[in-house]
Amino acid sequence: MGHKRKTERGVTLVELMVTVVILVILVAAGAPSFKRLKQIVESQRVAQHITTLVNYSRFTAVTKGSQVTLCAIDEGGRCIRDWADAVSANVFIDSNRDRAYDHSEDLLRISKLPMRLGKTKWKASLARSYIMFEPSGFTWQNGTFNFCPADGDARDAHALVVSHTGRSYLTTDRNGDGIREDRSGNPLVCN
Repeated sequence: MGHKRKTERGVTLVELMVTVVILVILVAAGAPSFKRLKQIVESQRVAQHITTLVNYSRFTAVTKGSQVTLCAIDEGGRCIRDWADAVSANVFIDSNRDRAYDHSEDLLRISKLPMRLGKTKWKASLARSYIMFEPSGFTWQNGTFNFCPADGDARDAHALVVSHTGRSYLTTDRNGDGIREDRSGNPLVCN
């Protein structure tokens, strides 16, 4: 009887190199898409986070029957004007109505702002850097939170509008050009 010889075939160096080149090309082609997807997800996450903070502040003011303030906080724990420089956002019962957190007041929430890939700005009536909700849920600081990604691509910008009644809504792309509009119908712009 003859023995059948089992043949083993390996991968040649040329085949391995061709495979590696194809993988490099596929990864390089997909990298911009992955970066864009990451930016879209980050932008949506920041918009939802800020929406939750605003809604929580208003809800708490109504349910507790107290004045509640939401503001950006610096390293020293002070309310600051520039939300882009904030280390967190605080929600607190502002019992003395001074729009600043005092250690005798109830601190309801400290929220780290998830903004690794962009900046958030709060532009309000009367140039206020905070939002103060009355026990009725109303606020005198109506305005808009704008989030712009670090790359300045307005397609990933979001805006949260807060009205005098304390209600808020995220703006949408009403004209279908891929860029959300502000409450006046103008496309969001990132500087």
